Amino acid sequence: TGQSHIYSIDVMSAKVNWVKSHNLSLSADANSLFAYNDTLILPTKNVELNTYSNGGCNKLVALDAHDASQLWEYQLDDLVWNAAVATPGDGSLLVATNCGGVVKISWDGKLIWKSGTSITGKSCSAGGGALGEDGVYYTEYNDNDGTPLASQAVIAAYQVTDGMLLWNMTFDYGGWQYPAVGRLGDNGPLALVAAIGGITAAPGKDANR
Repeated sequence: TGQSHIYSIDVMSAKVNWVKSHNLSLSADANSLFAYNDTLILPTKNVELNTYSNGGCNKLVALDAHDASQLWEYQLDDLVWNAAVATPGDGSLLVATNCGGVVKISWDGKLIWKSGTSITGKSCSAGGGALGEDGVYYTEYNDNDGTPLASQAVIAAYQVTDGMLLWNMTFDYGGWQYPAVGRLGDNGPLALVAAIGGITAAPGKDANR
């Protein structure tokens, strides 16, 4: 726990509009600050509930984009690694945990639905979720507690409206990354790309290589 500093910078002049400090604990992994609808969503760490010491966030904090005053906070059941929050533009937020859980919350920090798996206090992967233009939220994660040589990538698709699982697939290599979804060219098909294998190595005879 310590002082976290939030900067507002003018994109045209590069001048600092303001700097605000909050007593928030941030994780060492590569979390993203999400800005939308005059609101900042900051992934943070509740150190009393986060028993995994190496990183990961387990709380979302919403700040007013005009002055960084706190609006609300939402406590997650398990860890989010390299947090990348998304919104379908319907007054809600989506985030995926690193063990396969998916959470949809309202813009005022209230739970709408939870889906997928939840493993409190463990790190399964560095994976997460990506929102498609087709109203589907795609996730990638490992189906275990991160044991390197026993990792299997799980790719899953959830309906954004109600969290219903549409499909999932399991591969005999690790699922350590976020998936990506988008069009293949201006008029191309919608495609899901999921990197599987080790974090720094190509797939091999071992499940995590």
